[in-house]
Amino acid sequence: MYTYCGSTPIGEYAGVNVMTRIPEPSNAAMPPEVDAAFREAAREFSFAYDDMCITDQSECPPVTAEEDVQDWVDGL
Repeated sequence: MYTYCGSTPIGEYAGVNVMTRIPEPSNAAMPPEVDAAFREAAREFSFAYDDMCITDQSECPPVTAEEDVQDWVDGL
């Protein structure tokens, strides 16, 4: 899980993302100790963890960062 915040001339922005390598994430798949750690972090950053939602990434093409970086390096 990571938090981010910043601003542009138009306004401020902030958010939280939880990343996983599980192809079909669900709340049930999260180990209890990870859930507890995320909830503690949410309390520390004062945001409502239970208001977060899982997004459907099934239509996104699979991406492997290492391959993408190597393709970019090879293209230089």
